[in-house]
Amino acid sequence: MKKRKRTAAALLLAALTVAFTGCTGGGDLSIDIDRTISDQKLDYTLFANEMAVRDKPNRVVDKWEEMFNVDFHFEGSGADWMETLSLRINADDMPDMFFFVPNDTNYMSAYSNFVDKQLIIPISDLATPEDTPNLYTLINSKEFEDLKINGKMYFVPSFTSDFNNCIYVRQDWLDNLNMKAPETIGEFEAMLKAFTEDDPDGNGRNDTYGMSASKVFEWLSYFRISFGCQPGWSKDENGQWQLDAFTDNYRDFLIWLRGLYEKGYIKNEFYLYDETDALNDFYNGKCGVMLYNGARATGGVAYNMRRLNKDAVLSILPMPDGVAQGGYTTNGNWWGCWSIAYSAKEPMRLAKFLDYMLSEEGMKERLYGLEGIHYTEDANGSIVLNFEERLKEGSFFGATDDGMPRDYFAIGSYFGAPYRMENGTPVNDTDSCIYSEPELAELSIRYANENLIRFFPRDTMMLGVEYAKTYSKVADRIYTYSIRIVSGTVGVDEGLKSMKAAADSDGYAKLQQIIRDTYPD
Repeated sequence: MKKRKRTAAALLLAALTVAFTGCTGGGDLSIDIDRTISDQKLDYTLFANEMAVRDKPNRVVDKWEEMFNVDFHFEGSGADWMETLSLRINADDMPDMFFFVPNDTNYMSAYSNFVDKQLIIPISDLATPEDTPNLYTLINSKEFEDLKINGKMYFVPSFTSDFNNCIYVRQDWLDNLNMKAPETIGEFEAMLKAFTEDDPDGNGRNDTYGMSASKVFEWLSYFRISFGCQPGWSKDENGQWQLDAFTDNYRDFLIWLRGLYEKGYIKNEFYLYDETDALNDFYNGKCGVMLYNGARATGGVAYNMRRLNKDAVLSILPMPDGVAQGGYTTNGNWWGCWSIAYSAKEPMRLAKFLDYMLSEEGMKERLYGLEGIHYTEDANGSIVLNFEERLKEGSFFGATDDGMPRDYFAIGSYFGAPYRMENGTPVNDTDSCIYSEPELAELSIRYANENLIRFFPRDTMMLGVEYAKTYSKVADRIYTYSIRIVSGTVGVDEGLKSMKAAADSDGYAKLQQIIRDTYPD
């Protein structure tokens, strides 16, 4: 089945291949746009990955339909939604407005084709400070200034909340061993040693280890920041562009991880296990540290841990400092976007709808529901959810681990997380009401964002399809050989040499050339 899916995607890309760099080379892409809004009630089809299951009556959408004099029809197709959508559009069956991930390697050229064939309207041609102030402000923010195509913004980025991965720790184990939360790499390693060798759970058996891990090496790779790595590209002492994996800092990071593995502080043969196995080891009390999603995920982690051990105490650790301040890496605060079809009737009406989704009132409505029904605000302006009314909407408000319908309104969440504008940049404005473990959630967010280092370049969409596909191959080589080095399958210098040779064979020099051409200074 997987092979068939790859084949279908390959056929689609072969039919639609036009690189983003190709559509930035000039040419007349001007489009005549009807900006009128009539009194006629219109039908609009909106498409996103799982929207189809939401195409039934609810009070929130009822209000929107009345406000904008429309009937919305929601469509989607689950796991293969972007492939399905791309094929539909290519077959002249285009939704009026759709959600897409244009910087996904497999579909970047498909979206470029939408632009070049004038199948979608530049959002920047619809947005003005007078008619759509919220839409105009977001697409012209500093955060998204690199996403323009031919000088225009063709989509509305779906803002994501602050980066929220974190380090979970068994606080009760630290307490049992009279240890404080580690702040440095040395203290972190000492904690892992104690969790492995000093019977932290007090059961009298040698049956625990320090930190869970799996074949998903990205989790462990966050520690490289503590060793001074600049994520992505930087210049070496000779002024040549290089990826962080080919620096001395990355070598030091791998040597440190290799030492942890040799001492038994990391799960033996972690590279054979899925992420679920790493989670279960933590839940079952086999290890005391785990890297995983924070924020909303903290409730699920706490629930699963206490379900198996009611006396377990969970906490969050900051990323430890090394030769550099510890931190996390991120590409940017958006995932997916909304585009309006050129074939849509009265596209300005859809632009107005998008503007409302980004307004303060609309943002609360599309995430928390109708004020006075699904939620109220207390004297401090905090959101207070009405679970009884939310339950009446069925699956539109999902339940969190405590069984309560705390989650965002299912359709509204496609338009992004809540934010407020500060100095021309959107920043997270999530209310703690959606967390079943608010203190843990907010601690994870605070630690994750204390030293959040962006990849360079921040967004690779402007670098084109060739770059994206080549980078994906090189990144796979980096992770493969990093795992081999850490696990002791190959020596450090031998492994690094083989990693560089494999990257070269997959087009590393081509990536360097694209970066040099794009960033000549």
